[in-house]
Amino acid sequence: MLVSEVFGPTLQGEGPNTGRAAAFIRLGGCNLSCRWCDTAFTWDQNRYDLAHELTVRRTEDVAGEAIALGPRLVILTGGEPGLQAGEAARLMRILKAAGCRVEVETSGTVPLGAMVDDAALLVISPKLSNAGVQSEARLRWKVLHDLATLPQTLFKFVVADADELTEVDAVAQRLSLQSSKIWIMPEATERDVLLQRMALLAGPVAERGWSLSNRLQVLLWSNERGHLYMSGRGDSNWPLGRRIIQHVEAKGATVLLSGGVDSAVVLSMLSVSRRDVKAIWIDYGQPAAAAEREASKAIASNYGTVWSELVVAGLVPPAAGEFPGRNDVLVALAAAAAPGRSVAIGVHAGTGYADCSPPWVEAWQDLLTVQRHGVVSVLAPLANLTKVEVYALAHQMGVPTSLTHSCETSGVPCGRCSSCADRRLLDACP
Repeated sequence: MLVSEVFGPTLQGEGPNTGRAAAFIRLGGCNLSCRWCDTAFTWDQNRYDLAHELTVRRTEDVAGEAIALGPRLVILTGGEPGLQAGEAARLMRILKAAGCRVEVETSGTVPLGAMVDDAALLVISPKLSNAGVQSEARLRWKVLHDLATLPQTLFKFVVADADELTEVDAVAQRLSLQSSKIWIMPEATERDVLLQRMALLAGPVAERGWSLSNRLQVLLWSNERGHLYMSGRGDSNWPLGRRIIQHVEAKGATVLLSGGVDSAVVLSMLSVSRRDVKAIWIDYGQPAAAAEREASKAIASNYGTVWSELVVAGLVPPAAGEFPGRNDVLVALAAAAAPGRSVAIGVHAGTGYADCSPPWVEAWQDLLTVQRHGVVSVLAPLANLTKVEVYALAHQMGVPTSLTHSCETSGVPCGRCSSCADRRLLDACP
């Protein structure tokens, strides 16, 4: 699919989800040419070098990068995402399988096809005459009528002046729109202009029973492109996304590649982000070490990732089940083996183990921040996904699960340990 940018975590700046944490996927291409468009870099070849601005990417890779950012709300926008309805629908299925809630932004000029099936919210933005586009191009009534009948739609109109609300009245009447579905958003890319126009529109919008949308990105960042929200604490739900900038600034990332499915999904996520990613496998005396080692090497080879191993003597792991402190040892060793690199680990929710929880990830981040002066991060993109969700994600992303090894006790699946039980969940995933 043709992609402009994937970024986050940030905040949704418009509509009913204003202020909610979100990741954005912006697709390339548009069938309109609105004169006030603030994302013309997705389509205007006269002002932008589209060969530089847009990239053809695998749908699975785009999904993986967005999921890795952390927020469960994903905004699919453009350009006009409906121009790539087939692949966009497949992208949305992958995101939904990973537990994401997808909000689609569209002009309502092209049919969305199967995209409507997995959209939690469809934000339709018919263009008014202020866009400078002929009415027959910007108002496709059949498409708009079909979208208006769907329960998850709202209509957002970009307005520069209160007089333009009469155009909205006409569209609303023709589409038989309920007042609760109509949002008005000021056309503005500067704070002062935005606030002035919101004040002018507030009264007429309220009188009609409609809603007035802010443009939070303008207030906070002056409409700066692709802005990432970052904070110091209080966001352990986004262990990868929160630190994505630090990760880029570091000298790369090392994935603790055990040979299992979870770490393979993490490697898949990071390998598509075009960053410097390497893999390390650690022999700490685990019973299935030989099988895990070969699986880890095979997975790394599949992604073209540099692979290394580290052998640790003296540990006596249990035959199966929880090995308290194991992940502490693994993160410490990976960080020591490559001091300037972030460490990625495939911990996930639902285990009940302390060293698989977001607070544990946060605690290790605090320690590495002291040791490495804030340059190195602990990356745990699966920390809030259950095993079933991780497996569904693996299938949707095309992770080569046949190369992985899951049994804790031996190189041949025993069928009795908890990892073998989990593996049966993988086989049951669609």
